[in-house]
Amino acid sequence: MAADKRIIAAALGLCVLMTTPASAAFWKRKEPPAAEAFGKTSLPGGAVTFTAEDFQSRSTGELAGIIVTDVPEAGRLTWSGQEVRPGKVISCASIGALRYVSGELADSFSFRPIFAGSGAADEDVTVSLFVSDRHSAAPVARSAHYETYRDVPLTGRLTSYDPDGGACVYHLADGPEHGTVTLEGDRFLYTPGTAGLDVFTVTADDGCGSVSAPAAVTVNVKKRPAGSLIYDDMAGREHHYEALRLAEAGLMRGETVGASSFFNPDGTLTRAQFAALTVALSRQPLPASVTVTGMGDNDAIPVWARSAVAAAVRCGIVSGEAMNGNRVFRPNDTVTRGEAAVMLDRLLQRGDDGREAVFTDDVPDWCACAAVNACACGLMDTRDCRFDASAPLTRLEAAAALCRAMDLLDGE
Repeated sequence: MAADKRIIAAALGLCVLMTTPASAAFWKRKEPPAAEAFGKTSLPGGAVTFTAEDFQSRSTGELAGIIVTDVPEAGRLTWSGQEVRPGKVISCASIGALRYVSGELADSFSFRPIFAGSGAADEDVTVSLFVSDRHSAAPVARSAHYETYRDVPLTGRLTSYDPDGGACVYHLADGPEHGTVTLEGDRFLYTPGTAGLDVFTVTADDGCGSVSAPAAVTVNVKKRPAGSLIYDDMAGREHHYEALRLAEAGLMRGETVGASSFFNPDGTLTRAQFAALTVALSRQPLPASVTVTGMGDNDAIPVWARSAVAAAVRCGIVSGEAMNGNRVFRPNDTVTRGEAAVMLDRLLQRGDDGREAVFTDDVPDWCACAAVNACACGLMDTRDCRFDASAPLTRLEAAAALCRAMDLLDGE
């Protein structure tokens, strides 16, 4: 075919030599296009077909075709009915004629992508060929909504559900109209362009040949209020916008040193501090001039926090811990993820709707329901499928949880 001849020429690296200006050495080097590995699943002895989209959707450049560099051992890979051998060049227009008939065992083949304008890539890419008694169910990519300011890049997380319980990789289906976005693992970095709504779509790939329908990620890009701060230590960090929201709401601020502001995202909060923040979200009036909170360790509670702790006790947000016949609050202890989840769960009054925990670690009974609710409604994320109830809650996690709680209280 004429198309295949053109691709062979590109693969051989035929090009027109051009004189490179000296200034080119100072240009920012652009990353070369590349393709990602993927997989397909079939029944034993079943057939797998391919489409150009299988390869194009996993490429960062304009894919013109592929060169097969290694063939399966257990099954048979054919193109238009003919057995494929290493070195076979296939254009994107004719990839639909590629077919694999499986054996009894898993297998694979490799290819080298050929990109329009740059020729063949330097590295091979593997297509895994799985064998299963049943076809894998397609995963579901979840839609998401985010907010940020026009001059605050947004780092967010992509999520999906795989009925087969596997981990998914994500691909950009359609890019945003106004900003730019890059994906890395289950994270994305969105750089705003203009203010207003922007949307991009992603798909989830289970690595076994099943790909989800596109899911929309909507970003509401706002103009930052004049004179508001930016945290110098939050550049490129997740939840920068949430940290700024808390500062603007007068709830939680970082510190300013000279002309720079710092949020200390990896720092922690005390139980007294987090209780005060939770009570502030409740919009409950604080009792004036409180000296007694009802806790057995009342004297250990900072004077500034006693009104908030008393209000938290009255509202049922905190109840203390039994110790030597008293209820103690331990105000100066670092608040843990489990304790924060319980306080917010009591504030939001989510209750137990029967959902089961899917954490890989053991979550104590006293915070199990709150942990499930916190992850289900977006207050907290797991840490590699662990909840880590006894781990300190970071200021970054607190900012995300408190902002999400604000939205839930406002009915969003």
